[in-house]
Amino acid sequence: MVRVIEDVESNQECDGSVEIDDMGICSWGKAWNRMNRQGYSVSQLEMIIAESKVEEQLIGASLIWASLTPSEEVFKLAAKLAGANTIDELWEAYYSAGSREGFVAVVLAIVHYELLAEFEGERYYAWIEVKYEGNKYWRVYPK
Repeated sequence: MVRVIEDVESNQECDGSVEIDDMGICSWGKAWNRMNRQGYSVSQLEMIIAESKVEEQLIGASLIWASLTPSEEVFKLAAKLAGANTIDELWEAYYSAGSREGFVAVVLAIVHYELLAEFEGERYYAWIEVKYEGNKYWRVYPK
């Protein structure tokens, strides 16, 4: 997902010519990029997630937190949320999540929807797919 966000950041200009809603990729993509360059520690990101009220900053911090402290449970929960909820339901969960891990999972699910909506299924795909075969995990790179 990181490469997709970098591509969005470098290929899109948010000058009003791109039609996106108030909380679109340009907003959180810029926040993510700016925060990523600053090199926040995990504890600093956790403070931002706990105390910030700025949506773009929260999403950026959550994405960085997820990349620095990857958790199978968080990613599995994000996948379940994305598969079982609409974007409106996810935004309701965003405002009512009770734990950091739950909040990050909701953010990951929202970002999934935002990217799919922005790219209309044309340019958004997993950079590396993982498959389980013969009791081992294998990376599968797209062609």
